[in-house]
Amino acid sequence: NIGISFERINQHKVALKYFMKVHAMDPDNYYVYYDLAYCYERLDNLEKSVDFYNKYLDEDPFSEHVWYNLGIVYNKMDENEKALEAYDFAIAINENYSSAHFNKANTLTLLDRYQEAIDAYLTFLEIEPDSAAAYCYAGECYERLNNVELASEYYHRSLALDSKFADAWFGLSVMQSQAGSHQESVDNVLKALEIDKDNPEYLFVLATGYASLQLFDKAVETFKQLAHLIATDAAMWDCFAKVYIEQEDFDAASNVIADGLRSNPDSALLLYRMAALCFLINDRQQGMEILEKALSISVNEIDTFNSTFKQAATDKKIQKLIKKYQQDT
Repeated sequence: NIGISFERINQHKVALKYFMKVHAMDPDNYYVYYDLAYCYERLDNLEKSVDFYNKYLDEDPFSEHVWYNLGIVYNKMDENEKALEAYDFAIAINENYSSAHFNKANTLTLLDRYQEAIDAYLTFLEIEPDSAAAYCYAGECYERLNNVELASEYYHRSLALDSKFADAWFGLSVMQSQAGSHQESVDNVLKALEIDKDNPEYLFVLATGYASLQLFDKAVETFKQLAHLIATDAAMWDCFAKVYIEQEDFDAASNVIADGLRSNPDSALLLYRMAALCFLINDRQQGMEILEKALSISVNEIDTFNSTFKQAATDKKIQKLIKKYQQDT
């Protein structure tokens, strides 16, 4: 009882001490296995959590809640196949266990099994028909399967249930961006940002949307906001620099890439882009040095360099350096 009291106020380390006392005094009391497993999970000792949930299931294999919790732990460990099996056991014991159906669907999505995930979401919706989240996530699966019509329908069903479900607005925005409807994309991602204002994924789509609409000042402002949130995302810095490259402001683009390299010094993507920009601003020596560093990290992203500095194709020294590293690999 003392352990449970500490557990309820999220003092799991203290609670664990008391549950271990119970276990030492009465090692055959399998009920305490559940609390031990739960505390270890909360303390991020996932392997011990799995051990105690399995010990519990050795004594009571028909506990759907323990199978469900075991699935959650396996998800945290990125053991998604094992998580799926655990959720299936929970559902086999109780076919109306809605949370197990929902987590099963999420896990199938992580495994890129989108049609099966949709089926699991639909089963969940038969039990809980008013879930905006399930409609939205089913919509994402339809989007991954390139079924744009059904994806849009499910995003709108989600918003009909909850107009403030940000991920549904975001899902619509991404689809519209891919279809080239950049103004509609911006309008919808702004609705998502009204609900979740510092979400990096939303801000990234907004920034690229502004850039596509040639609203460069707004794009720059949004990328600057992103830079404070995800400084270690090399692709974000690269997209930021492209805003200036499109305006042929190569000095400003170089400054952006330099900022990105402070947080990502070994990013081949950023190094290739920086090398190309050095050539474009006539700093050839620096360009060659950075190009060689990029090549030493990875030759696979050389297209980033070639697409930015198109004259590279006819530059003998550059081609000789590139071929040297390509031959070595």
